[in-house]
Amino acid sequence: MAVNRLRTLGQGGFSLTFLWLLGRNCYIVKCPLKKGHFALKRWFFHIYREVLFFEKYVPKQRKIALPNIVEFTGSALIQQKVPGVPLTESLYEGLPVSEQINIAHQLAEFLAKLHKKTATKGFSQTHRIFLSPYRSLFDKQVKELYQKYSLALKKNPSAQEKGCLCITDWKSSHIFYDKKNKKLGLVDFGLVHFTHPENEFMWENPIRSHLSLKMLRFMIDEYNRFKKSKPLSLERIKSGLVLWAIREMYKCYVEDKIPDFNKRKLKKMLFDFVAKVEKEFSSQ
Repeated sequence: MAVNRLRTLGQGGFSLTFLWLLGRNCYIVKCPLKKGHFALKRWFFHIYREVLFFEKYVPKQRKIALPNIVEFTGSALIQQKVPGVPLTESLYEGLPVSEQINIAHQLAEFLAKLHKKTATKGFSQTHRIFLSPYRSLFDKQVKELYQKYSLALKKNPSAQEKGCLCITDWKSSHIFYDKKNKKLGLVDFGLVHFTHPENEFMWENPIRSHLSLKMLRFMIDEYNRFKKSKPLSLERIKSGLVLWAIREMYKCYVEDKIPDFNKRKLKKMLFDFVAKVEKEFSSQ
């Protein structure tokens, strides 16, 4: 008897995602998170951008598995499931160093090909990290942290380049690793847009991304080998990661309205993360 099961996987900012088992085939189904014209329009905008990416912009390559689109309607996107499990920090750092470098190399090669697609206008040349709604909440330690890395960002101007197509939505749930076949997979391209290439490596939610900073450092080193001219600045990316982490923590304060005890835990997470960043990005 053929299997036919549908179960909820989770939800993002716009979509509710299901796993659909149909016989021996496995699919991912994305539907609008909320009902109503506005929610549907917002969902359609992001899903259509992912469809457009596969139709027009996806780099030609064979090393990384991508989710083939089976069907796209005004209310659902059905894709083949990419094999593997999320590439969390613990999974990545438990692999042999040779495999860690190979993974970083494949991701860097994919990005180097993607970034060849450029735009001369309509993109963000600099990386804007919106901290203004939270700055009044900073205590003395966090103010000093903010000033230190803001200054470092200003002291290291970015290379003047054309905007290129970037994924900019990096998290462990978007990178899959098939342990058996040692194969990488990437999913969820609903936020691709033209921007400065360094923005690709300044993860917007670096703590909750559950990705390895060691992998990021390897990726940058490999990417700079592909790029050769105008290499990415480790100092800028390091500073950007810390500033995004500060924003991430205070966004949790404001939006989740967490109790003081958990605020102290979050602050410790922030400073532990900064220590990891300094360790991984200690030398140019």
